[in-house]
Order: sequence, then structure tokens, then C-alpha cells
Amino acid sequence: DWGSPSSASASMTSLKQALDAERLAWQFTRQETCSWQAGDQAPASPASWGGLPASTLEKCRQEVQKKEGLETLIPARQNWCWESLKLLSCPAGESTGLPWEQSKATLEDTLRTPLGNRFHPLADASLCNEPEQGSRRWTDFERQSARSWFFRNVRVYVLAIQSSVSTLAVVNTTAGLADLGIAVTRVPGFDLSRTGDLEEATREGAFKPQSSDEELVLEEGIAATSRLSRSASHFRALNLAQKTVRPLALLLEDGLQVVDDFELKVWSLVREEAPCDWDVISLSTTCPVGRCVSPHLARVGPEGNQPTSASRCSQGRNGGGVNRGLRGFLYRTSVLPTYRPRLQQVVFTSGSHACMDLDAALSATSDEIAYYGVPQVQKAGFFK
Repeated sequence: DWGSPSSASASMTSLKQALDAERLAWQFTRQETCSWQAGDQAPASPASWGGLPASTLEKCRQEVQKKEGLETLIPARQNWCWESLKLLSCPAGESTGLPWEQSKATLEDTLRTPLGNRFHPLADASLCNEPEQGSRRWTDFERQSARSWFFRNVRVYVLAIQSSVSTLAVVNTTAGLADLGIAVTRVPGFDLSRTGDLEEATREGAFKPQSSDEELVLEEGIAATSRLSRSASHFRALNLAQKTVRPLALLLEDGLQVVDDFELKVWSLVREEAPCDWDVISLSTTCPVGRCVSPHLARVGPEGNQPTSASRCSQGRNGGGVNRGLRGFLYRTSVLPTYRPRLQQVVFTSGSHACMDLDAALSATSDEIAYYGVPQVQKAGFFK
């Protein structure tokens, strides 16, 4: 009876109960997927290095030119000592990097000039950027808690990158996770040099170039096409992750060997250390720039030599890249739709040579996305 006050009152009560239940469910999910004690961390300020004498900057410029011969690609307004430091810490083609302070000491020896203590690419580095971070003895209760939490909250995707795109060692990640009792969804990757894959990736929305498909793929060359293929493969997995009912999606590339206590470490990282504002967490980040916020986690920030994401992506050099690492990402699925289109725009824009890889795109937009990373320098990390 629409005219009955008692019916209206009952309807309002039911609506209130439904809203209260939804609010409680949201609070429970939030509690399950972050550490309330960690709080919300402000974005890390872009790393910049000012106040160096012109003579020191000139010495650094000469060092960069010796290594790269790319003077014309780096605008004069940039800090040459920062460029030189990145080349030392993050050499092209290397999967591991050196701690910033170690590279800084090497650069000072090379220049025979002190560089002072005003510049720290990773603030509070002693908190999370030490090799000995990571070890822990787990109790039986923690093991049971981690197993239950992981099953409720995490969907795992293993991305099978095409052999022509990736050079990862032949390790069956799916089998390794199965040995740990972790179920996975296997996702086949793309090779955009194949017409069928290019068409399928475009149709699925995993490949969204800002220019014509063939123009972007063909003009960039074979090496760049491999990078674009890898990124499109990641976006294919993210398209699937958006549809899962679980609040977290864990994306791993096939060929990785996870540690025996992998499940426990993911549980501990999220429940004990991850601030509640996080969007993406890289499980292994080389050359992190930003600020350590907990013993195993840093809030990633952009480098200050480039003021915008477009300028950060326009350089064509592979060496000196910061915040690198494609080994494994943890995504909060509820917010994926809000930033995935932005990442695709950055990755697939013609001319964005430095951001064709997803890790570089995340780094370039880390002042827009709450991006965190586990420093790769930690010996007891997530991967063997």
C-alpha cells in the first residue's frame, strides 16, 4: 500500500539498513586491504637537485656525454649531476640498480668534487632501502591468517609474455604458485608485430594508440614494438582484473620464481604497511625515487628534472630510468577504471619513447596516481 505510513516507514528502514550494511562492507574491505596505522601518505615531492656550482654541473655534463653522447636530448635547464647519478645507479639493460648513496660516492670520486648532502632521491632511505630489510620468522597463526586473507582478497594473474617480446628465464610461474597452493588465472600476451594480435589487442581495448595503429607500431621499430606488446599484454590482464569481485589483483609475468613465503609477504605488506590511499604497488622497484614510508615500502614520486609527465616521457634514453620494475604489481581493483585510461594514454602516445613500458608510465604519473614500490635492493624480497 503506497499510501500507508507504516509501509513508507518500513521502506525507509530497509533502505537505511541496506546503506548501513554497504558502509560496513566498505569499511571491512578497506580494513582488509591496507594498514590503518600507516595512514594516508602525501605524494612524494619530485626529486630535484639545486644549488650546485656551474663548474660542478659542467663536470657532470661531460660525464654524461662520455657515457651516452646524448647532449642534445637533455635540455640545458636539467641538472647534469642528477642525470649522471641516474646513469650510475640505473644503467640501461640492468635489472638491478645500486643504492643512491653508493652511486653518489662513486660520482664524487670520479668528479673529485663533493656534492653535498642536500639531495636525496629517496628520502628516509634508511627505513626501506637497505639490503637486509625483509627477513621475518612467521608463526603458525600468521600462516593461517595469511592463507585465509589471500583467498578472500587476492586474484592472481600470470601473464604469458610472447617469447619474441620477453627474455625472461624459462620458469613456470604458474606451477611454482600451484606448489604454494595459490590458484592463478593465466593470461596470454600479445605480439603486436603479428597482424592478428594487433587487431585483437585493439578490439579488446588493451592497445589504444593515440595515433593510427600501424603508424605507432611500425614507426617505432622492432625493439619499441616489443615494449608496446608487453604493455598491451599488461593492459589485457588489467581488463580482466577490473571484472573480479576480489578487491586486489596481483599481476605477475611468467618466468618469475616467487619465494616460499610469498603469500605471507603479500599479506604482511598490505595489512601492516600499505597506507590506505594506495592504488598500485610494485613488488620490486629498481632505483626508487620518492620517500620510504615503512620498512619495506616507498611512496614513489616523479623525478624533478622534468616538470610534467609529457616531458618525463619524451626522452629516448633507456639508461637512467628511475622507479623501474615489471616483475609484479598489486592493484586495487575498485580504482583501476579511474586511472587505467590515463596510463594507456601515456604508454601509447607516439613519441613517448621513455614511457612505452608500464613501470615508466606509472613513474611518470606518480604525482597523479598513488604508486608505491618495494625497493629491489632488499635481499629478502618477493622473488628469488
